[in-house]
Amino acid sequence: MKYTWERDDIIVGRLVDTSNRTERSIIGYDLIRDAADGNLALVSLRDGLVIIRDLTAEALAEHLNKHGALPVHLLDPNMLQPTKITN
Repeated sequence: MKYTWERDDIIVGRLVDTSNRTERSIIGYDLIRDAADGNLALVSLRDGLVIIRDLTAEALAEHLNKHGALPVHLLDPNMLQPTKITN
């Protein structure tokens, strides 16, 4: 299965499956950094290590596409998809 990540797919709390399906990550953010400067991170659920950080939504989408990552909710129907909160 191939999935193309777009900016709007990058939601904090979304679970991500790696291309080799051995590790899952979650999209997180750094509260101190401004979103325009790149405050998003990808954090391993296995050990809590930050895999990549300080990215904008566009840059994180590009990174996930480059590495063939998939949103977990597409692979496991029991996983709920996070929703964006709008004001």
